[in-house]
Parts: sequence; C-alpha cells; structure tokens
Amino acid sequence: MELAALATKSNAPGSPEAFLTTYRKIDFSALGKLQGFRNTLAHVTWNDVSKFVTYGELEGLIRCACSLCHQTNLMTSGLNDDPSEHLEHGHSDALQFWTAALSADLDHL
Repeated sequence: MELAALATKSNAPGSPEAFLTTYRKIDFSALGKLQGFRNTLAHVTWNDVSKFVTYGELEGLIRCACSLCHQTNLMTSGLNDDPSEHLEHGHSDALQFWTAALSADLDHL
C-alpha cells in the first residue's frame, strides 16, 4: 500500500497522516537559512547572526523536529516519549548560557 493511501486512513497520533501533517509544517526557507548559517559559522559575527535565521524560525523548526520524532516513535515502537516535553527546560538552559556568554563578551570590550 502506498504511503499516500495509508496516510488517508487515520489522523491519530502515530499515524502516517499525523506524521505527514507535521512534515508539511516545516519551514524549508528557514531551514535553508539555518544551513547557510552553519556553512558560514566560522566567519560570522554576532551582528550577522540575525541575518540568517530568526529565533521564531528556529523555534518553529525545533518544534517540528520534536513532533516528527514523536510521530516516528509512536509509529515504530508505540512508545509515547514526546521530546517536546523537554523544550522549556532546554529553553531555560540556553537562555542562561547565552546571557552569561554575551555578558562575558561585553565585559571584555
């Protein structure tokens, strides 16, 4: 059975349709900008960072990736370990890290 035919059978979590619905939400423009950022990382300055990808675009990509991981996990193992549950903790850790890093940079100017 083709994936497209299988996808129309159910939109329940863990179904191919739920996975495809999430996949269609990927912002490929933001993903391309993020790849461009990665490819030029060695030469980028702090002022250049926002030219590549916004925090909102990055958050959208991360949320889509988490949802795709969750849907794949449900389809393949039936386990309900949703990585999105860890986003807020990771957000807090990242905020603390970058606040301290940028503060240290400002202290050396």
